Amino acid sequence: MAATTKWRYDRGTEEFSRFLAFTDAVIAIAMTLLVLGIDIPRPASGSGGAGVDVWAVFGDLWPQIFAFVLSFVIIGFYWVQHHRFVSALEAVDMVMLKWNLCFLLVIVSLPLMSELIGYYGNNEQAVTVYAASFVALGVVDSISYLIAVRRGLMITTPSAAMVRFQMLARLTAPFVFAISIPIAFVWSPAAAEYSWIAIWPLSLLTTRNPPEV
Repeated sequence: MAATTKWRYDRGTEEFSRFLAFTDAVIAIAMTLLVLGIDIPRPASGSGGAGVDVWAVFGDLWPQIFAFVLSFVIIGFYWVQHHRFVSALEAVDMVMLKWNLCFLLVIVSLPLMSELIGYYGNNEQAVTVYAASFVALGVVDSISYLIAVRRGLMITTPSAAMVRFQMLARLTAPFVFAISIPIAFVWSPAAAEYSWIAIWPLSLLTTRNPPEV
């Protein structure tokens, strides 16, 4: 087993495993809570829903379902990215543990933000708050990577080109969300929401030619 010094926990130690397990558990709970933001109306007492047009109910719930799916996909993206990040870590230290709590703080707030946009998707302020939460998530995630690099926590020290590549890839999504905020006020909240689709082609573009480590 790798040696452990005070406040630094190497891969293979119990503390390193707890760091990963705790992060996975919090993200899993946050992703599960997203679905609770879909508020299905209750049928009249004793009717059992007889005569209700269920497809129309789902149609009315579309904004909430959209918010749930979008938030689930983006949180899932960051979960996968976090796993890739952890796979490249040799150790974690107290600074990384504390900063990871900042990352999780934003994650656990996202079910609330998803519910907000599900109910108030046509409101510029709601779109701003939702987009700002993902800007914060992307920035915190990017800083986590820089902390790991600068504190020597990576298995292999990345080249300057790799650091630039990683930062560009990590900041693509928050950049799109940041741009969507003025779009919501200048054009419409719907236009801002449609602009979020640009995250996926831009992410593919910024990650297609990774440099050597």
